[in-house]
Amino acid sequence: MPSFEKPSYSKSQIIKAGKVLRSRLLIVPEDCFDDEEELPSTDVYEAFRVAHNWRSAHMYPLLQVRRELSRKMRAIERGAIAAARLKRMQAIRRKLLRPVTLYQMQDIAGCRAVVRSMKEVDRLSEIYRSGESKHIIQSEDNYIAEPKTDGYRSHHIILKFRGTGVSEVYNRQTVEVQLRTRLQHAWATAVEAVGLVRGENIKGGEGDEDWRRFFQLMSSEFAYDEGSQPCPQANLPREELRKEIRELTKKIKAVSSLEKYRNALKFTEEHDSGYSQYFLLQFDAQNGTVSVRPYSNYNISAQQYVIEETKHGNRNTVLVEANTVLDLRKAFPNYFLDVQMFTEKLRAVLSPNYKTAQAYDLSWLSSYR
Repeated sequence: MPSFEKPSYSKSQIIKAGKVLRSRLLIVPEDCFDDEEELPSTDVYEAFRVAHNWRSAHMYPLLQVRRELSRKMRAIERGAIAAARLKRMQAIRRKLLRPVTLYQMQDIAGCRAVVRSMKEVDRLSEIYRSGESKHIIQSEDNYIAEPKTDGYRSHHIILKFRGTGVSEVYNRQTVEVQLRTRLQHAWATAVEAVGLVRGENIKGGEGDEDWRRFFQLMSSEFAYDEGSQPCPQANLPREELRKEIRELTKKIKAVSSLEKYRNALKFTEEHDSGYSQYFLLQFDAQNGTVSVRPYSNYNISAQQYVIEETKHGNRNTVLVEANTVLDLRKAFPNYFLDVQMFTEKLRAVLSPNYKTAQAYDLSWLSSYR
């Protein structure tokens, strides 16, 4: 087995580290606590060491789950893509504000599958439910049958890693598997891309109210196309839904804004002399740039990940595992502001000749870049 970082701390140490990192997110008036209650800076440094180790120790389980998922996908759909990522420390710390400990967090490692339609999503989810995975289903959230209030739709399965021999050390780790269609992926991509550019956590329920409402409406429009449940906050008859989409699109200049974001982006890609499996993906909203740095060695990429998060906290950086840069761009198009599929669908909705989902075939966009 290649050299991967192993978990080096106990459950209690991991929970304590999460509490320290959480406390530093809260803005508390100085007169609300005594000096002795202030956590010393050495505790903060130690908390970060523990948190980084706990996150890095998810990489080996993540690779195994992603490879297993890729094999299952190839049997169902040729050309379907899968990629994996470790959660950003900023996102981890933000999630710690919820009633969850660092040890309990189940999506530190995330694996994403993007397939053609609901038929493939259902087949994949049934494969896992039938016990055809070496790992254990710990929990399941079907956000397609029951979409989130913001319109997010995807099928999530939390797998508890199960290793044997030398890999048993990772058996505390969990990996979140996201199963989604291309339409669901296009919607999620647009939400994150707009949030990145505007500097707003739109997918977290924050930011401009009109943009958030716009994405709720478009989620329901996509759900109608797929014969799925619409967003609970935009459960309208089809014509009323499209009418509000048209009105709101005009108000926020959605089409021109999406095109402007995509065309203004500057992209740079470095090259590794060897085979690259890990990619450090970084979006800089201030300069309108995205960079991709490939690595063939995980430990080196993980070290650089920590450095970038520490030195450039204002940039959105993520460590991704994928077969190729092309797979990377397909699985994480939000970093490239690639909203072409979403924009094309929106244009179709705005067209006076658009009447039925069947009249607009999106299959040709399956290899969009």
